Amino acid sequence: MKLLIVEDEYDLAELMKELFEDNKFLVTVSNDGEEGLYYATEFGFDAIILDIMLPGYDGWTILNEIRKRDMDTPVLMLTALGEIEDRVKGLSRGADDYIPKPCDPRELVARVQSAIRRSTIRSAKAEKLKCSDILLDMTAHVVYFKGAVIKMTPKEYSILEYLILHKGRVISKEELQEHLWNEYEENWSDVLRTHIKNIRKKIGDKQANILKTVRGVGYVIQEK
Repeated sequence: MKLLIVEDEYDLAELMKELFEDNKFLVTVSNDGEEGLYYATEFGFDAIILDIMLPGYDGWTILNEIRKRDMDTPVLMLTALGEIEDRVKGLSRGADDYIPKPCDPRELVARVQSAIRRSTIRSAKAEKLKCSDILLDMTAHVVYFKGAVIKMTPKEYSILEYLILHKGRVISKEELQEHLWNEYEENWSDVLRTHIKNIRKKIGDKQANILKTVRGVGYVIQEK
């Protein structure tokens, strides 16, 4: 995976570079806004870590230019500006995540990986998604089972869509929770279990056994 870090604190930039290289990333570092904008818009990256207070163009200008060009590269703002107004500003302008400094290195890696994973899923989506007798219309967010429309809540739909996009792979409870709830929402294992139970009931899965629980790990959906 290719990562661009735009950060004017040289020591911090180098520490992040080493951190992500240890996690198998190919890392490019820029220490000023003008060069950072050039790299961000002229080369392909799987994610961008972007500071706000930069020499030359600031982070807001770079983010605006990236989104103005309809580029969907995940952008994570890593900045000392940690007030809620700054977070809202960043997210409303198209940032995928907003991380105040200082940040735990493990959390930073996890959040970059999560942003890339979400972006990959979005880009991989087709108009229709099928698994056995289940058909998802991902444009209308409608679920069909054996041709009949099945009413699902937004969370139930998101769970089913995520599992089918990864059909055949066991998805941990933690990964599903991360996909379903953002950092400002509460997420509880019993709530997730309730959603899974409701999905099984709605798709008549008692006999088909398409959606399986892997005890102590998570869930997997498979073709019959």
